Amino acid sequence: METEAVSVIEAKSVLEEKNVQYQGLITKYAEHKETPDIDEAFGPMEPLYKQLMNSFAEENAISDAIYYLSEGLQKGAVDLETFLKHVRDLSRKQFMLRALMQRCRERAGLSC
Repeated sequence: METEAVSVIEAKSVLEEKNVQYQGLITKYAEHKETPDIDEAFGPMEPLYKQLMNSFAEENAISDAIYYLSEGLQKGAVDLETFLKHVRDLSRKQFMLRALMQRCRERAGLSC
């Protein structure tokens, strides 16, 4: 019972913090009469998690670009020299993003 009471108190404090954040966003946008940014309201609040999410999205975009480059090579739309040049550049960037994501996961205490 005591552990459940402690977990309920912790959950209540987290909900109160979220409520304060959302109330702040509501008043901010009510004063400026702007359309709220959904990512700001529901996206990750911590910079580390934002960086991890953005790196993940960019790494997946690079994977898609490499795939479509290979499709273009197979169909003859892209010559070999251009293909290799772009794949090298993209692969280097993808490697750096994966290393960054690994560091972010370690720092955040997430499993790799």
